[in-house]
Amino acid sequence: MFPTVTFVWMHCCFSCKFDFLKVLKEVTVSATAAEKVKNDVLKVKEKAQSIVDSIAVEKSVAESKLEAAEPALKAAEEALNVGMIPSLNAIEFAQELHG
Repeated sequence: MFPTVTFVWMHCCFSCKFDFLKVLKEVTVSATAAEKVKNDVLKVKEKAQSIVDSIAVEKSVAESKLEAAEPALKAAEEALNVGMIPSLNAIEFAQELHG
């Protein structure tokens, strides 16, 4: 009876080893696919970060230009409010007189 037990045990070990190798292969394939997806996602992330950085630089430049233009804008608004700038009709009339 002892040899039968040994045979059953050996059969189980070979079967388990086969199952283990099959699972190991599947895990390896899945891990490889996951690594590829991870690398693709990292590339997209890097491109997106580059775009974000460029936008931040452009925003900073635009804000600086806006800040520099504000005094002139306020002066123009004040000139319009007190009537220092002639209307378009007055400008056209002057051009016709001198033109």
